[in-house]
Amino acid sequence: MSKSQYSFPKVLDELKCLYKGRRYRAYAVSRETPFDHYHESGNFIIYDGLYDGVSAVGTATEEKVVGELAFSHVGIEIPEAQNMREFVKAASKEQEDYHRTTVG
Repeated sequence: MSKSQYSFPKVLDELKCLYKGRRYRAYAVSRETPFDHYHESGNFIIYDGLYDGVSAVGTATEEKVVGELAFSHVGIEIPEAQNMREFVKAASKEQEDYHRTTVG
């Protein structure tokens, strides 16, 4: 897939980027810098540039990064990670697994 196939809305430029990959980017969210309603569930979001939407939401501390898929109505948790890069990798795997087992 070429880089041009990934899309990120300009409004995300106003948020602090915590991780920037080709397809996935993590952004800090808070009451002061909200994105939709996700700041109520954590302090960061992962945005999927292929599907043009938030794929995960979570909380990052100095000790760990935890969260869950944002689009799943069953609250699929993502394995805890030590840093944002590891968490994004785990989140993308959980997203793939979810789509493979539920969508087709």
